[in-house]
Amino acid sequence: MSDSGAGSSEGAVPHGRRRRLFFALWPDDEMRRRLQERIDRHLILSNGRAEPIGNLHVTLVFIGDVEAGRVTAVERAVAGIPGAAFELSLERVGYWGRPRILWLGPREVPPPLYALVGHLRAAVGACGFAAETRPYLPHMTLARKVSRPPRVDAIEPVRWSVSSYSLMESIPAAGRSAYLVLNSWPLSSESR
Repeated sequence: MSDSGAGSSEGAVPHGRRRRLFFALWPDDEMRRRLQERIDRHLILSNGRAEPIGNLHVTLVFIGDVEAGRVTAVERAVAGIPGAAFELSLERVGYWGRPRILWLGPREVPPPLYALVGHLRAAVGACGFAAETRPYLPHMTLARKVSRPPRVDAIEPVRWSVSSYSLMESIPAAGRSAYLVLNSWPLSSESR
């Protein structure tokens, strides 16, 4: 297991339990190092609970609780979807007051990211899971239970060359979640 905080099951799925699943962009260790450097330099959090650097990710599609025996069907449904690699520039600092969440996201969303989310939503829907209907807003949750956000709405951009996406499991652990990479798929470097 790396410093990124996630392990990989390489598709091994124990039977007989439900799993809380979602698709995400999962940063590698170098990207996490750059994120940590920017966060430390630009965001001083005086309250709230910071997410561990190993938990940072961008959710693509949340699926929810899935019977263990259906995980393979979800993996098969997305195995052939098209998707192009893209660059994501994380620089916008946002705050949602009601859930008290501080987040980091892009000022502009690359079209291939919207396309990927659309394909994933369709695949998840075809598997019989409720598809998300809210507009997609890519973000990384930086902290929870934040009552007073920092007075900054942008940081020096962290540029991320996104070349894959992952199926993740959220596992409750000591009052927060830990994330496990179940499977990953590459994005094409050829423009479509």
